Amino acid sequence: MRKCLDSILKQTFLDWECILVDDGSTDHSGEICDEYARLDNRIKVIHKKNGGVAMARQTGVDHSIGEYTIHADPDDYVEPTMLEDMYAALKEQHADILVCDFIVDYINGGQAYVKQDPGSNDISVLIEKILTGKLHGSLWNKLAHRSIYYQLGARFYEGLNYCEDVLIWCQLENSKMNVGYLPKSYYHYTENIGSITHKVDQKLYSLRKKFVNKLDVVISNKDLVLEVAHRNKLAAIQSGILSRSDYYSYYKPPFKILIKKRLLAYMVFGVFAYIHLFYTGKIIMNIIFALQNCKFYKVVRTR
Repeated sequence: MRKCLDSILKQTFLDWECILVDDGSTDHSGEICDEYARLDNRIKVIHKKNGGVAMARQTGVDHSIGEYTIHADPDDYVEPTMLEDMYAALKEQHADILVCDFIVDYINGGQAYVKQDPGSNDISVLIEKILTGKLHGSLWNKLAHRSIYYQLGARFYEGLNYCEDVLIWCQLENSKMNVGYLPKSYYHYTENIGSITHKVDQKLYSLRKKFVNKLDVVISNKDLVLEVAHRNKLAAIQSGILSRSDYYSYYKPPFKILIKKRLLAYMVFGVFAYIHLFYTGKIIMNIIFALQNCKFYKVVRTR
């Protein structure tokens, strides 16, 4: 946390406020927040009972007074010119939301640069790329006008603490928000192996189901909802926590996804079988076995 707060204090852009939400911490996090608030009057601290990350974020938004907002997680840190550069680019591009790249800091000491080009200033394109995994859905690499909360009504949902940030962007589906992009990295995301987003178990699958249910309510593009549900269920099957029968009992996979996967599987194994036949004169049994297993991707119409 100290590294994160120190990096905020080093910002070259000076006109900011930082709202720290102590969500019922049981360690010394609350005391550290108070310590930094005494060091700089631009830092405000809110102590509250534990309610989860979604309500912690909402509390911060409710108490914000700035024109623009950006989030940060306590395990991460930012570059000194982040606010200055992002604000300048946002104004120059006449954008309501500005996306930038970020860096992943691995716990083993390595780093990875992650490009986040939306490819369009259309908010619906941003949402689609987030839901299909082409862009990160986080709030910490996106500077957004505060009107997304106060005029457009985007808000965090109590009890939904998985992909709560993604749901904010999805609530802007029918807005006219203009998206800009700055091809530079400022945010250092610390890869935490024990994070809720990495530990695959029954609890995570339940959280994902809850997210999909809310996503179905929030956005009108139902193909995207089905695709997200499909990917989540496949991950659960691969982790051994979901049976194939259960796969079809919750959000039937899109027809086009099933067709695509079945045809791709047949094409891959068919090409392999042809090459093997050409060079050896025989087709080995595991090719036939693999083709039989492809029946798992049976055709299921969703409408």
